[in-house]
Amino acid sequence: MSDLAGAAILADVNSSNITREQAAAMGRVIGRHLHYLNKLVKRLDRVGFSPTDPLYLAAHRAFDGVHGLSVNLHYLSCPPGTAGDCTRGAGRG
Repeated sequence: MSDLAGAAILADVNSSNITREQAAAMGRVIGRHLHYLNKLVKRLDRVGFSPTDPLYLAAHRAFDGVHGLSVNLHYLSCPPGTAGDCTRGAGRG
């Protein structure tokens, strides 16, 4: 089966199907990867990698992508009406 055929079968599945608990669990795992990529990018900067180097660019793209995923998972893990502040309960001011 090709990747496209599999995608067509799963077309009705989206982020609304993920529970807050699942999003939080994924976020914890992704957070560890994000931490590693952040350290890698800082190390590449510190040792003087050229900003046009393919490894430097790939590391930054990886960090940016994983960071975006982390932010999405964070918001999915928060109750509705909390504006992304998971410490607030829904409906509290």
